[in-house]
Formats: sequence, C-alpha cells, structure tokens
Amino acid sequence: ENADAKLPCGHQYHGSCLESWFEQRPSCPTCGQFYGDRMGSMPDGSMSWSWRRAPLAGHTCSTIVLHFNFQSGSSNGQVYDGRSQHAYLPNNEEGRKLLAMFQLAFRRRVLFSLTESLTTRRWQPTFAIHL
Repeated sequence: ENADAKLPCGHQYHGSCLESWFEQRPSCPTCGQFYGDRMGSMPDGSMSWSWRRAPLAGHTCSTIVLHFNFQSGSSNGQVYDGRSQHAYLPNNEEGRKLLAMFQLAFRRRVLFSLTESLTTRRWQPTFAIHL
C-alpha cells in the first residue's frame, strides 16, 4: 500500500524503505533478484594471459595461458601467503568466452578468496571456482 518504487522484477516498495534495504544488500527483498555489480573481497593481485601454440589435450587449437599473481599480505588482520598460479583454456570460442568471464570475475574480485590451505594450513588466495 502506497508503494512508490517498482523494481524490474515487478515487486513494489516504499522508496525510502527500498533505499535503506539496498544500502545493506542490492537485491529484491521478496524474490532476491540481484541488482548492481557484485564485488568480492579478493586480495589485490594481477591477472594476465598469453597464447601458446601447443594445444591442450583433446583440442586442436592453440592454448590461452592465464597468469595470476598475488603478493603476500594481510586482510582483516589475517596474514596470507603470496601465490602465483597458471590456468589453461583452449583458444576457441568457448575458451575465449570463459576468458571474458574470468576477466569480469577478477575485476569484481570474486575469482579468488582467502582460505586456509588443506596441505600447508597457511592462508593463501585460492580459486573460488574450479578451473
């Protein structure tokens, strides 16, 4: 009743209530539809890529080589180790689409997260998705 703001998902709210809600979480309070860019808490690092002529197993095209580098640091008082990691994609339409998605995920700081290594028991950046 008296709702003056309508979200693209169709749900309606008081503008001031919705504004207050969006300060905490940019999503519809009813259905959870997300609005805006997701930003994670991935540590600062770099991502680059290059191409290699040799194909990956099962592919005939060249290879995209992703390079990730994180320096040692601390986050919220938790010290973590640096890490250098490579990942490989086929240089075909699907691989290039994945590269674009990984670039976006890296820019939004959601491709890596800080977790404790199961082998070393030390904190380090780890893939938040499986490559």
